[in-house]
Amino acid sequence: LYYVNMFATTSTSSSLTTTETILSLSLSNRRRLRSNHHPSMMAKSSSQNHHRLKREERNTLRRKDDEKMMISEGRRQRRAKLQTTRANGEDETIFSFPLDGPLDGPSAPEKKLVLATNSVRLKSVLKLLCVLLVCGWSMRYAHDPSTSSLTLLKRASGSVTLGFLLASIGYKKKSLDLSGAVSASLVGVLTIFSGVRYGLTLAFFFFSGSAVTKVQSEVKKQVDEHFKEGGGLRDFVQVMANGLVPMMLAAASLYSLGGLSFIANTTGAGAFAEAIISSGGSNSSMNNATTKVASTLAVAFLSYFSCCGGDTFASELGVLSKSKPRLITTFCRKEVEPGTNGGVSLLGVVASIFGGLVAASGWALGAYITSGVRTEILYALIIGAFGGFFGSFVDSVLGATVQYSGYCRERKKVVSKPGPTVTKISGLEILSNSGVNVLSASFIAVAFGALYYYRI
Repeated sequence: LYYVNMFATTSTSSSLTTTETILSLSLSNRRRLRSNHHPSMMAKSSSQNHHRLKREERNTLRRKDDEKMMISEGRRQRRAKLQTTRANGEDETIFSFPLDGPLDGPSAPEKKLVLATNSVRLKSVLKLLCVLLVCGWSMRYAHDPSTSSLTLLKRASGSVTLGFLLASIGYKKKSLDLSGAVSASLVGVLTIFSGVRYGLTLAFFFFSGSAVTKVQSEVKKQVDEHFKEGGGLRDFVQVMANGLVPMMLAAASLYSLGGLSFIANTTGAGAFAEAIISSGGSNSSMNNATTKVASTLAVAFLSYFSCCGGDTFASELGVLSKSKPRLITTFCRKEVEPGTNGGVSLLGVVASIFGGLVAASGWALGAYITSGVRTEILYALIIGAFGGFFGSFVDSVLGATVQYSGYCRERKKVVSKPGPTVTKISGLEILSNSGVNVLSASFIAVAFGALYYYRI
């Protein structure tokens, strides 16, 4: 009985304890529910939700403000570029395109700005074409033997005027410095005096080379150690490297036909006194040997400028390729940094052909306005395309072997001089860039001239 009573007492106390626990939990839950629905607690929860919404709203407004600031900065940069273009005569950024697109959708002000910028570029291109056409017809008038009995005097005065005029335009547009302008005047006068075709080839090469130098100048500034603000400023050495040899070839071609006496004898004859690219001569009274030599020198002149044009276009446009160039002496197996001498890319190859064609277009235009035959125009364009391509190839081989190229870790670009922070990429320090240009262009002129002479 004792144990039975103890068991009953224990069970009763356990049940009471469990019941009390359940009742206490129920009461605490009821108190919690009452507290949650209490006006003060509800107000506190509402305040917290309000502050959270406010924070989210502030963050959203802050993000929108940041986006507006980025958009405004992009538009400000576009306007600054446009103002710079207009302030520099509307052709300082000819053929150049912005590196970064608009940060937002094409809004109305942005569209107007883009249209205005494109109109400036179009005006610059049209202006350049008009200058070349005016130069062509001015040269034609100065060399036309049927317009005046003073053929020699008119030709000399017209050549001097046009030579100094073209050099002054280059100096004004910051394509030439003072020494380059003086030397360009001398080269221009003698080349224009030699013939309309020669003068127009020089003009096409000079203006197209100056224009393509300004393409994507922001990118070139990062990879070219010789980059100059304004996109050019060629000095005496660069002008002579590109113009001295062809000037001598042009003068030699005119001299082989008879020189000043040949010009004087063509007065009133209706034929222009200059060498042409043909199996015949510029005057039917001349023998085949004389005209063959003059035509050979004319081919050498055109191929020289085609090589220079191809090299200029390949260097200025090839560096903008999205893919890295490959070193030509490794059969294009090794990738090198942009700006390396001897580095080639597909864009550079195409640009070299186009550059040769542009230079040859000057000869073709000269042949057209002086009543040249279609065969000569076709010859000129073929020589220009092949001269630009092979000239760029020879220039790349020489640049990779006899011209030093190294990567400077401090300046983060390719340099042409060795130093403590420079890692060699290729080439020996023998020739400068101008020396390589003269050697490669002279080789192409001799090769094409010999091929033309023995082919005919």
